[in-house]
Amino acid sequence: MGQKSVPLYEKVKTALSADIRTGKYSPGAKIPIEPELEKIYGASRITIRRAVTELCQEGILNKQQGSGTFVSEPLLHRCIVGGKVFEGFTQTCLSNGAKPGARVIKCELVPSSEAESKCLRLSEGAVLLHIQRVRTANEVPIYMENIYLPYDGFGSLLDMDLNNTSVFRAMEKAGGRSPAGVAYRSIAMAKADAYQAEELGIAIGEPMFFMKVIYNDAEGEPLCIGRQYYIGTRYIFESFDGIILDNIPINSL
Repeated sequence: MGQKSVPLYEKVKTALSADIRTGKYSPGAKIPIEPELEKIYGASRITIRRAVTELCQEGILNKQQGSGTFVSEPLLHRCIVGGKVFEGFTQTCLSNGAKPGARVIKCELVPSSEAESKCLRLSEGAVLLHIQRVRTANEVPIYMENIYLPYDGFGSLLDMDLNNTSVFRAMEKAGGRSPAGVAYRSIAMAKADAYQAEELGIAIGEPMFFMKVIYNDAEGEPLCIGRQYYIGTRYIFESFDGIILDNIPINSL
């Protein structure tokens, strides 16, 4: 039997990946539009489109609605230490050599559900402040942030500019309290809905990490609830709860 031929889209995918790996298209760079890619790689638009789509699914490229297709920045590695300690996004970015950013979508008052009131030890009929933002690293969207905290004591956040700043530092300034630890954290898989896709500049249905967090203040009291949606191809969660593995190439394992 003859050797099975490699599909043309796979050849284009391999060639484009090689050009990315060798620096022809550097991280954050916009790749040529489809007609130009057709000429460069000698393939039809359907073939080019499939190759690009698969590279997007693998996180090598990312499509930004209305802007084009870009080479993905290196994945952000976030360290989860000891279960209860957390590393904030700003610190994660700086640890990865990236510039943190934030774009406010909503800053609104919402009624507290029975479960939220119980969790945050609030009275019946309490009102929460909901802050929704898109967090970015080097201006690339990474996740949609949703923070829910008591309006009482933090109402002045409504008048503060929460773009491109740490909301935790803003909480300290507004109410004298900020997250110092994690009481509960869960991570599940989700898919981007139409609203999330539009705000994050990704495709509908793109895989995401959904993280639910209950933050404590320095006194160990529940302070706020986080419901975050991370783009799955742009983020890695890591835990170093045991022996520190010095000089071992973890990313190559």
